[in-house]
Amino acid sequence: MMGEPPKTLKAVSMNYTYVTALKVIGGIHLPPENEPRVLYENDTCRFTLTTTPDRYLSKVNQGLVAIHLLGRGLFNAEKFPDPVEEIRNGVEALCKERQRTNGKSTVLIIEEFGKCSASIGRSMELPGMVLTFDAINKSAIRQAHKDRIEVMKLALAFESDPPSRFKKLTEGIFLTDDAGRTVYSLTLQGGNVRVLTSSALTDEKTTSIADRYKAAEAASELSSVRRLYAQMAENEDEPLKAFIFGWSALEIFISKAFGKFERHFMEPLLEGAQPRFRQRFFDRMREVMKDKYRLTDKFSCVTAVLFSGACERAAEEHMEKFRRLKKMRDKILHGESFEENELPIHELSGLLRKYVVAYLAEPGARI
Repeated sequence: MMGEPPKTLKAVSMNYTYVTALKVIGGIHLPPENEPRVLYENDTCRFTLTTTPDRYLSKVNQGLVAIHLLGRGLFNAEKFPDPVEEIRNGVEALCKERQRTNGKSTVLIIEEFGKCSASIGRSMELPGMVLTFDAINKSAIRQAHKDRIEVMKLALAFESDPPSRFKKLTEGIFLTDDAGRTVYSLTLQGGNVRVLTSSALTDEKTTSIADRYKAAEAASELSSVRRLYAQMAENEDEPLKAFIFGWSALEIFISKAFGKFERHFMEPLLEGAQPRFRQRFFDRMREVMKDKYRLTDKFSCVTAVLFSGACERAAEEHMEKFRRLKKMRDKILHGESFEENELPIHELSGLLRKYVVAYLAEPGARI
């Protein structure tokens, strides 16, 4: 049942299982008579080669399907009178699709076990299963096992010449409570999980889309932004690629919009006595600063113009979101460690959408 989140959450220690499935490409092939083959195991981990990965992924599959159905109204009795059966059917379809796509490919199943602190608040319950929100730090769990997983990938890949490659099929982290139920923690912030929603297409929305299409088509200065966003949207199953496309689109948009808005932003300086001296000063400042503005400076200018009627708090929220995204971009650029499946793809696309929509809605500002 859906419960209200308590005012204070009590952290409890729970067992977790972190499972990753990697398709082995080249090098090693597992004959059917050797299925499965445990490469290494102890109390905290197990590495298994198999050609039937779904036998090890049942709980991960169940969680993926449950999260997907949650976005479609899993607990709406009219839409889904039997949620358990709906999840079961979804898992079966998922397994069939994976078998169709990967056939009898050799797959490395990585299972990592441990204990972590969990804070169970708002939750939904089904027989043997609990769906909750932000109960654990998934990034910390992944980081704790990262080195050991990389060691096994190297050990397996280097068994052959040329070495094997790997493609991630799926991964998941789930908890087990004292009653033996599987607890899935949905992450509502960040890039790794998104609950999808949709709304009916009304006449008003149809008109809005058509108007936006005409405005976007006319805005030739945004041609590269349109192209990069399309590539971002088509590559959401590859988070790093999607993030790079999306960030490039945002950065180009900011630079294009800044070129249009700089004078508008500075107009208060040009108003008043001695306009020729003011213009002379402005022209000189533009000449000196044209290669010295930081991207954050340009973003501030564009925000001030596009959202001139917004409250200061809303504008600051845009700026704070931009800073977080830029920090992640810098992290990637400088070769620092990051979790690819936690890249804030949806936060990035949401910010880009907000700014492009505002830009297209104010054609006069582009003159």
